[in-house]
Amino acid sequence: MMPWHQKIILFFFPLCIIWSFIGTVSIGNWVLEISPVLVALPIVFYLDYKHRIRLSNFSYFCVYLYLLFPIVQAHYGVAMVPSGFALGEWLGVHRNMFDRATHFLFGLLLMLPLLEIFDYVPTKKAFLKYYLALSTILAFSAIYEILEWIVNVSASSRLSFLFVAAQEDFWDSSKDMAMAAIGALIALFIILLVRRNKGARG
Repeated sequence: MMPWHQKIILFFFPLCIIWSFIGTVSIGNWVLEISPVLVALPIVFYLDYKHRIRLSNFSYFCVYLYLLFPIVQAHYGVAMVPSGFALGEWLGVHRNMFDRATHFLFGLLLMLPLLEIFDYVPTKKAFLKYYLALSTILAFSAIYEILEWIVNVSASSRLSFLFVAAQEDFWDSSKDMAMAAIGALIALFIILLVRRNKGARG
């Protein structure tokens, strides 16, 4: 019988991707935003289906929850997501904060799955696995900001606005990477606390 997390990849996410395409604000932005999702989902499915890497149910939930955010961005454009305006008002800032939330959740939600992946790496030093997971978060965050820079200097002004969504913030890239780092560090602290408590009880 197919596990629930494989069913989500095969049935739920295709519907979400179709929704994001219907009425999207920009085909170019849709392609850019949806590409990481289209890369990630087959990889997760393949590794699980072939029993190469098996994550915990909570880790699958974290991965799938995060992937919904770029799907939403693909539909609206990251600076035009309705909930981002509400979040900005709640935080007392005059900008759409959906991009900040996405980068924060990138670190917060993907730290545990990455740690479980690196648990497959044979090493006697547990610290190395935590270091690798955190470094991976920071590296992919930096790569994404480089991609935004490439789009900014090579694409039309409209596509640049939709995808980069700097919203006239000179430090946008730095703040986005900082949000990913903060999310990852919070997740790492929680994971260490939970694992320490489990170790003490065990």
